[in-house]
Amino acid sequence: FCGTQDKACQHFSFYFIESAYLVTIWTFTTLSRRHDPSVFFSLTDQIASQETKDRNEDQGMLNSRIFRRSIKKQTKHTAMDIENNEEDSEEIGMEHISKKVEKRPEFSKTGKPLLLHDSKHSEEDELVNWKKNFHFASFPLYDFGNWIPFVMARWPCLGTGCGLPQVAFKNSKGDILRVVPRLEARYDWQPMPFRTLVKHEKTRLRYVHNPCHHTPKAKQMKTAFKEVALVSSDEECSTFQKIQNVAKMGMRFVLIYAKKNEPVKEIKCKNEECFHLLGASAAMISFDDGDEARRMMKDQDLFVELQTTSQDSFFFAIDHQGRLAEVGLFLYPSLHFLAYEAQWFHYEADLMKNTKGHAKVIPVFNHTLMRGVKGVTNKIHLPKDFLKYRNVELDMSLRCPESYDSSCPRWDHVVHLTVCCQDKSKLCGVEIGRWVTPYARSVGRWLTPITSLLPLFTSSTCTLTMKTVPWEMPWTPSLNIRFSDHISDSKHGYSKRRYSPDIVPYGILKLYHGGKFDKNYNSKYKDVSFNPPTWAKRVELVAIITGHGKDNNGCAEFCVTSHHFTVNDISPNVIVFKNAATAMGCAERVDRGVEPNEHGTWLYGRDGWCPGQEVVPWVKDITNQVDLKSENTIKYFGYFNGTDPNPRHSPGNIDMSSYLVFYRMAKDLIDI
Repeated sequence: FCGTQDKACQHFSFYFIESAYLVTIWTFTTLSRRHDPSVFFSLTDQIASQETKDRNEDQGMLNSRIFRRSIKKQTKHTAMDIENNEEDSEEIGMEHISKKVEKRPEFSKTGKPLLLHDSKHSEEDELVNWKKNFHFASFPLYDFGNWIPFVMARWPCLGTGCGLPQVAFKNSKGDILRVVPRLEARYDWQPMPFRTLVKHEKTRLRYVHNPCHHTPKAKQMKTAFKEVALVSSDEECSTFQKIQNVAKMGMRFVLIYAKKNEPVKEIKCKNEECFHLLGASAAMISFDDGDEARRMMKDQDLFVELQTTSQDSFFFAIDHQGRLAEVGLFLYPSLHFLAYEAQWFHYEADLMKNTKGHAKVIPVFNHTLMRGVKGVTNKIHLPKDFLKYRNVELDMSLRCPESYDSSCPRWDHVVHLTVCCQDKSKLCGVEIGRWVTPYARSVGRWLTPITSLLPLFTSSTCTLTMKTVPWEMPWTPSLNIRFSDHISDSKHGYSKRRYSPDIVPYGILKLYHGGKFDKNYNSKYKDVSFNPPTWAKRVELVAIITGHGKDNNGCAEFCVTSHHFTVNDISPNVIVFKNAATAMGCAERVDRGVEPNEHGTWLYGRDGWCPGQEVVPWVKDITNQVDLKSENTIKYFGYFNGTDPNPRHSPGNIDMSSYLVFYRMAKDLIDI
C-alpha cells in the first residue's frame, strides 16, 4: 500500500492462484478512491507465472467480468461518500427515535470547508480505471533485490493476517498424513475454533452423511465432543442448519468441504441466521481435500489438528509523506481492510491540510508517557485575548512507546482531558476533551472543536491533565491547542466562518454527569434553575456523552440510548446514538477519524463513540427556548428503547459532562 505526494495511495499485497482475486479486487474498488493504484506480488514463482499466463491469454474475459460487475453497481456513492453514513441523530420531541439521517453541512466540524472527494463516475470509467490502477508483478517477492522482502520478513505481525490457517490430518500414531488450508467462518459469528479443540489431545474426524436430517444416537452423543464433523456443501439445507444440527450431536467443530469445481467460500449467515450464534465452530476446505479425507477414512481413523503456519507479513503501507507504515489486522479475509487503510490515508492527508492554516498553537504534551493514576499533566499559558478566537481545536495524536503496533496497549479505554485554572473554582477539574483508545494501533490523530468550551479556561494560566485507566500499558499522547479565526480577522475580510462575528462564548454553567445506567438512573437528576447573565446574547447546550458496559440488553456500549434535555418544559433537545450495535458502524467512520484495522472488534458501532476516535462535543443552540431576562429551568433524562433502563443484571454506565454556555458581544470583552 503506498501513498504518494499527489495523494494517490499505492497498495502492495500478495495473492494466490486460488484467491479468486477478481471478486476481492471489486470489493476493494467499491470502497477505495478510484485514483489509488495497487500492486500485487506473488509469493511463489509458479503462481505468478500462472496468473500472468491467464491474463495474457484471456484479457477479454477479465475485462468482461469487471465490466459486468460495474453495470450491476447501481449506486454512485462509495463508502467514502459521507452522505451515505448514518449519523448519531439529534431530534426534537418524544417521537425522536424515528430514523433520520442528518444532512451534512458544507462546512466541517472545524468550521472549514470539507475536503470531499467526488466518487461519481461512469461505468466506462470503472472499466478503464481498474485496469490503470491494478498491477500484477510477473515474478515472485523473493526475487526482488530491494527493501520490500526485508520489510515483509522483519516487521512484527500480529493476529490472523500473519499465518496460514491449516488443518493437519493425522493417523492414530500422531503421524501427519496431509496438511490442507482452511477458511474459517466469519470471526464475530462463530466460537473460537482453537478453544473447542485444544482441550483434547486427539480429536477424531467423522463423516456426517446428511447433517440436514441427521438424528444422533445416544452412544454417538457420549463421544461426539471428541470428534470433528466432516460434511459436504450440498444445498439440501443451509450451512447454518448443518452446523446447528452437528452442534446438537455434541460436536464442537465442523469441516465443510466445497462442491466439486467450486472455490472455497467464507461461511456467512443470511437474514435471521445472523441473530443466532453458531453452536459450533466451522471452517471450509476444498473439495479435493475433503474428498481425500473421506478416502483415507475408509482405511483408518483420522484425527484433526488445527494449526497456523508462520508466514511473513502480507501487507505494508507508505503514507502520503513517504513514510513506511503498518496496515494493522485483517479480522477476516477481505480487501475491505486495504480499503479502510486507504481511507485513513486520505483522512490523515486532509487533517494535515487543515493544520496548515494560520493559527496560534499552544503546546501541551509532546509524545509524553501517560501511565498510572496521575496520567500526564502540564501547565500552559494562554494568550491574553484567547476568548477572541472563534475556532479553537484540540490537536491530539495517540502513539505507542515504540514505533510498532506490537508495543501498544491491547484494549479500548476512555481518555479524559480535564482543565483547572483556579484551584478553588467550581470549574476546576472539569472535562474539556475525550477520546477512546484503539485496539493496539499507533496512528490516531484528531482535530476536535472545543470553541463552545472556551469559558472553562477561567484564566490565562491553566493546568491540563490527561489520563486513562491506571492499570493499562502506557500511551504517549501529543496535544496542541490551536487558536484560529480571531475576531479581528472578520474586520479585514479574512474570516470565512459562518458564525456571527459579533458574539463569542464567555460564561459557562455545569449541568449533569452520568452514572450507572439502571432503573434508578433518571431518579437522581433534579431540575436545574438558572438566570442568564445580563450580557447573554446566545445560549448553547454542550454535552460529551458515551455509553459503556454490557448488561443483558448490551447497554450501554452496544445499545441505542437517547439523551433528553428539556428547557422550560418545551420539546426536549435529544441526541440518539443510532450507530450503537451496528455491525459495521465504526468501520464506516474511518473517513472521519476511526483508526482502521485495529487488533480487536473495532468494526461494531458503539453508543456515542468508536475505539480509536475522538468524542466530539454535541452542541445545540437553545437561545429561542430560553428567557434571557428571567429564571429558567432545564431537566435531563436518559432512555433505553424509549423508556427508563431496567437491566436484569450487570448495568452499564453513561459517561457524561454537560454544560450551558453563554455568549456575549465581542466588543465588550475584557482580556483575562
